[in-house]
Amino acid sequence: MRPERIHKRKPTTRHKLVCVVVAIALPVPALSLAALLVFSMSPGQAVQSAQVGMSMGAFMPYFGLYLMGVSGKAKTSFEHTAYGYDETDHYVEYVDQKSTDDASASATLLIPHNGARSYFATSPLRPYVFAGLLKSMPFVSAKVSETARYYGPDGTLLETNNSSTRLAGREKDALARVLGFWGMNLGFGAEYPFSENFSVGGEYGPRFFRTSAKGGGSSGSADGFVWGDMVDSEVSASLKLTAARIVLNCQF
Repeated sequence: MRPERIHKRKPTTRHKLVCVVVAIALPVPALSLAALLVFSMSPGQAVQSAQVGMSMGAFMPYFGLYLMGVSGKAKTSFEHTAYGYDETDHYVEYVDQKSTDDASASATLLIPHNGARSYFATSPLRPYVFAGLLKSMPFVSAKVSETARYYGPDGTLLETNNSSTRLAGREKDALARVLGFWGMNLGFGAEYPFSENFSVGGEYGPRFFRTSAKGGGSSGSADGFVWGDMVDSEVSASLKLTAARIVLNCQF
């Protein structure tokens, strides 16, 4: 007898998102229930961020969230010129096809991150170093719509065709995997308190990002047989850059 195959259910994007958020956020509240809550935000950046930390003297772990959205549209027009005879048997030049393509695409990156600051014992200016990890959870979509109109030599509209294609399947999964990068923040900063509850600071340091994706497939199959070319691909990329930001802190 053949052993029965056990079909494992693939985790969905929602399941992966919940696991990543829980894994990144779990260490923060578990460190101390008696710590002071600190809310920080960085306005005026290309990628704005907010985070919640727990002040425990010279050490403050935090959890935050970046939200980045990108969208774009494109429109192209096409005309085809033909030659033929009109109703009066005159040889004429005319436009027999006009096409318009509308394309739109968007990507939303939900990026939870955690880390910690370590302060130096100086007053009133409080310098510190920080380190953290982040993981991108992408949501992508793309659509292409085409309208084609065909005309006769006398300019009569003969036919109109409308078509629409959405990014789906293997292509959409591959793009999501490329945008699902891991990252690391390192650097130093300084914080100046204006009162017992409010302070402003600045941070500077390098950021590292890493992403990879694998894919493959064949040109066709039927009745359990595969023909044509087998294609396997692997893409990986890394990015290193420096970043500076202003940080506003509110302590409760």
